[in-house]
Amino acid sequence: MGLFKKVVDIIIKLMIPLVILALMMGIARIFIDLRVVFKSPTIAAGFDTMVTNILSMFIVIELLRSIIEYFEIHRLKITFYYRCLYGICPEKNYDWHLSA
Repeated sequence: MGLFKKVVDIIIKLMIPLVILALMMGIARIFIDLRVVFKSPTIAAGFDTMVTNILSMFIVIELLRSIIEYFEIHRLKITFYYRCLYGICPEKNYDWHLSA
């Protein structure tokens, strides 16, 4: 195995605990934001907060799955994250994406 593959393997292995930590923090954030949901002036505002947090958790779960899958096929699938970054994610309509 070449040096590049060894370095990438080490980096990916170091990312797993960080993603698991992000997953735990995201779950804690959902429970903390329940208070905000119950105190929100409208149902829509509380719903937006919860949907945003839950969809963010799905992205972290998919990232973890992609990182773990890397060890089986030695290829990262980042298409979904790239689409979300540039605002064409179907779950959200970001205002900060680059327009052509």
